[in-house]
This record gives sequence, structure tokens and C-alpha cells, in this order.
Amino acid sequence: MLFLISQYYLLTLNSNMRRLLDNLFIPVKKTRLAIYIFILMCSLGTAILIQLNDSDPDQFWDILTYICMIMICYLIFIYGKDLLSKKAGLYIEKQGLYLNMEYYKNVLVSWKDITSIENNKYTVLLHVKDSQKYLKQLPKIYSLYIKSNIKRFGTLFVLRFGQISMKKDVLLEKLKQSLEKYKKSK
Repeated sequence: MLFLISQYYLLTLNSNMRRLLDNLFIPVKKTRLAIYIFILMCSLGTAILIQLNDSDPDQFWDILTYICMIMICYLIFIYGKDLLSKKAGLYIEKQGLYLNMEYYKNVLVSWKDITSIENNKYTVLLHVKDSQKYLKQLPKIYSLYIKSNIKRFGTLFVLRFGQISMKKDVLLEKLKQSLEKYKKSK
């Protein structure tokens, strides 16, 4: 009986190890996020001081300052959520890439939809078949930023090396290996 229980635990351990090897979690760089938040808070403080010490009220500049302060608060909120979250990062799984960072919140990009992985100078570009399908999954406020990615890079998914805590070459190798593994298994 003891032998059967030990065999069961060994099998469970092996399946869990296989699952861990198949799934890779790459967290975001927390120090980089903390630096972004610090810079944004300094900018917000500067905007508030400028607004408080404004002796010549000019409606256009006041409205512009308030809009900037709202945008800065929004960015602090986005980066703050990633800084405090233990799940923020990139997951390489059997089904595809699970993105939970920056503007990509809880998005699973299936391997079957990825056409190519391209190395840009500071980014990894994931080209997908049907970008509209993924654009509909994202909140509207994020979709405006992501549409600018489509115009600038020609793809919906842009992963910045500066925000992922893995070296550029290793990340590209892992992504390409996983894509090839999926294509071979299909």
C-alpha cells in the first residue's frame, strides 16, 4: 500500500514537473516600473505646483495642465497595478502566449494565430493572423494605444525588452522554440 502511494506521488510530481517545464513565466521588471512611477509622480507634482502658483490664469493652459495631470494619474494607475501584481508578466504555455502586463491584460495569443515572431531593436513583434479578434478582447481605452502599435510596427502585439526580466536573445529563442514546437506537434 505504501508503495502504491509513493508511486502515485512520484507520478504526480513528474506530471507537475512536466507542466512546469512546458509553462514558463517571465515576470515584468519591477525596478523599471518603480522608476516609471517615480518619474510620473514627480511630473504630477510639478504640474500641481505650476497650477497652484499660476498668477495669470489662462484657460487654455489650465485645461491642458488638467488633462496632463489626468493622463499622468492614469499611467501611475496602470504601472502601479503591474508593480503590485505578482502575476504581471509573460507566460509561455502550450496553448500560446498569455500576456498579463502593461496594456495587455489577461490576453491569450494562441500559437495557431501567430504567423511570425520578429526581432526589432528594442521589441519583439508578434504578428498574428486576425488582429481584430484580439483587439475586441481588449478594453476600449487600451485599444487606442494598441492601434498606434499597428500603425507604427504593423502588428498588434509589441513586447518591450525593457519591461521583461529576461535577456533579449533568450526570450526570442524561447518564443521561437515554442512556436516551432507547436507547429511540429500540429
